[in-house]
Amino acid sequence: MQKAFVFATVAYTLGIAAGLYPGEFLPLIAAVVGLTAASLLAGKNGLATSFLIAAMFVCGFGYSHFVDSHNRSVFPESWEGRQIKLSGIAASRPQTDGDLATFKMRTEENENVLIRLKLQRAEEADFISRLSAGDTVTVAGELERPRVPGNFGDFDYRRYLHDRHIHWILKVKGIQSLRVGSEHGLNRFLPLRWVESWRKALSRDVEKAFSPDHRALMNSLLLGITDDFDPALFDQFSRLGITHILAISGLHVAVVIGGLIVLCVRLGLPKERVLLAAMLAVPFYVAVTGASPSACRAGLMAFFGLYAARKGRMKDTLVLVCAAGAVLLTWNPYYIADIGFQLSFFVTIGLIIGVPNLNKLLPVRNRSAKNFLSVTLTAQWASFPLTIYYFNGFSLLSPLANMLIVPMYSFAVLPLGYIAMLAAALAQPAGKWLAYPVEWLLSSSYRLVDLLDHWQAFYLLWQSPAIWWMLAYYAVSVIFLHAAAATRQEFDMAIAGFRRLRAFARNSLPFAMAALLICAYFPQAFSGHKSSVAFLDVGQGDACLLRTAAGHNILIDGGGTLDFSREEAWRKRNDPFDIGKDVLVPLLKRRGVRHLDALIVSHEDADHIEGLLAVLDRIDVKRLLFNGTLKDSPDARELFAKALAKHVPLFAVADDMTLQVDNDLAITFLHPASAPLSKSGMDGKNAVQFEDNQNDASVVMLVRLEQALFLFTGDIDAATEQEIMLRHPTLRHLAPDVLKVAHHGSNKSSSAEWLDFWQPRAAVISVGANNVYGHPGQATLQRLLKRRIPVLRTDQNGEVQFVVDGELLRMRTKKTGTD
Repeated sequence: MQKAFVFATVAYTLGIAAGLYPGEFLPLIAAVVGLTAASLLAGKNGLATSFLIAAMFVCGFGYSHFVDSHNRSVFPESWEGRQIKLSGIAASRPQTDGDLATFKMRTEENENVLIRLKLQRAEEADFISRLSAGDTVTVAGELERPRVPGNFGDFDYRRYLHDRHIHWILKVKGIQSLRVGSEHGLNRFLPLRWVESWRKALSRDVEKAFSPDHRALMNSLLLGITDDFDPALFDQFSRLGITHILAISGLHVAVVIGGLIVLCVRLGLPKERVLLAAMLAVPFYVAVTGASPSACRAGLMAFFGLYAARKGRMKDTLVLVCAAGAVLLTWNPYYIADIGFQLSFFVTIGLIIGVPNLNKLLPVRNRSAKNFLSVTLTAQWASFPLTIYYFNGFSLLSPLANMLIVPMYSFAVLPLGYIAMLAAALAQPAGKWLAYPVEWLLSSSYRLVDLLDHWQAFYLLWQSPAIWWMLAYYAVSVIFLHAAAATRQEFDMAIAGFRRLRAFARNSLPFAMAALLICAYFPQAFSGHKSSVAFLDVGQGDACLLRTAAGHNILIDGGGTLDFSREEAWRKRNDPFDIGKDVLVPLLKRRGVRHLDALIVSHEDADHIEGLLAVLDRIDVKRLLFNGTLKDSPDARELFAKALAKHVPLFAVADDMTLQVDNDLAITFLHPASAPLSKSGMDGKNAVQFEDNQNDASVVMLVRLEQALFLFTGDIDAATEQEIMLRHPTLRHLAPDVLKVAHHGSNKSSSAEWLDFWQPRAAVISVGANNVYGHPGQATLQRLLKRRIPVLRTDQNGEVQFVVDGELLRMRTKKTGTD
């Protein structure tokens, strides 16, 4: 019955996934078929179990499809861009970062809206901080729909909010557009207010005990409050695979509930009352720590376990996990897409299945050491597919980091941190005294994390794997562990007579796992990788990725973020948006780009280079090509300083130079006319020519990719176009397949003579939506239209990707679905 319950829960989960994400229906069906086959091989009642699996899959599919079909907005789409006033109830406390405050609101029309309030003055932050869930609010602003992903593989923010039943964003300027009612009344959000007040009180106790350098981490670790957590430190934890210690999970629940049980026993309470007190404490603790999916999972498991212990009916741990998962997914099917939920359940199930089996295989005599090693390795094994799927990287030092840091946090930092927090509530000096050893341990862990993170040679980039690959990984792993660890008698009983299968599994499945890992690390070797040119959507800027069938990668420019805000200290955000860190680098990693054979900077304006700083930080760059000049700006200086610090060779390009990347890719440079750097200056010394007007110095180049021809023009104007035509009369009517329109479609570029000279077959304009410059200009669009040149724009079409397929050039776009 326990096995049937586990199989049924897995089938129910797969059904929910299939109902919410029909694009992955086929691999999920294949998983159900495999699950059914396993139940049939499991001996008696196999047929009944297989019917139960099918029924639960259908139930999960139908239920999630029903929920998703009713997750719709009551506002018509025509309201987008409207100035509107809404009244309702605040459904969350505001989160403030610099001059931006956001909170969720439930309107009178029963519509969930995300309020994005741009603060105009520093004192407004204090006013907004007093707003709580349950307050009645009236707010006026511009209504907009959440953005859709602009590039293939981008984070889908619209889907993210959809899964949280939010379909609109209201952009508000200043608190003068916000009114808070004086009467709260009774509403379903008042419990959130009470929880928030408890969390704030406990957070103040954390601040009393710990110094400013450690408060943010301890708030995250103890209470799940991540508002002020240092993004750079989180990135380091992420790269080393130890972010799980920051999420409220089973470890935290075990420490708190275990401490409560010990205290109650010391007070002489009978067993029944001790267990009852612990059960009642679980939901309170989960609520106070934010009720994240991982915390809910751990809390439900603890509650079920305590209840079973109180009734003397302890069940199998795996059954408790499955029961908790089924309850949570029934409560909210969208939890299935939450990374915290996924990691929590996969790692927990992995530990339950893997540790006993791995203990049988490890040649370690000391029982404690064997258990510790098994837990560490199993946690890494279980989380690996999710780690590379979401973070596109895995550090070979991750097991070492977990072995060193997780015990430190589990057995010292976490329990002592809770004690210091509670002591500070009673007497601040006592809390500070107890916090000293915790802070010493935290400082030591920071140094260790920084040391391990700097060994970047151990950090491997992985392309996001397909769902079928992840399912196959887990299936092969579970079968192998069971086959390798089970005795012959156990295995023969488990599979009802298929005795030869055990030997086959032991001998062949390691090779199957190796094949899966190789397939995931070198996907282009197995998927018929083709040459491509991708004009990326980076807003008001340029970025283009060239890839060859042989696996070479060239990046041209890296976009940038235009910031017209004042520089008051209060406006600066803890984690400001960065086009390189938040868009470009994740895209490159998801596509398996581990190195760039060349990074070409067309010119040094901010909207072309700001994103390249993050690229140099996280991607191996073989060489950097530029126009040979230096713009006297902080962005340009930082870019070249970072390149030199990374020992990236710098090359100035000029007219008639050619870069032959491989047999399929050749780049011929047409501008600048000559290299400003002298030979003595190629080492970066005493030969840099400063040039503030970078547009006219833009690198212009012809890119021949197999049979296709692309013309890149930077931000040149009509006068520079004239110069290039005079220098290269033999290129007249070359008819490139694609012209990258200069200067985002500015009216000062792409003259009629220029278009007639080249006669391109198609044009791409890299431009940001609703940009302040009015790009692209109507005159430029009219010139292109008059010559019947098809125009694609990144603001309207999203990423524009051209794939060279033999003599064919196939094009697809992200937003408009053109293919």
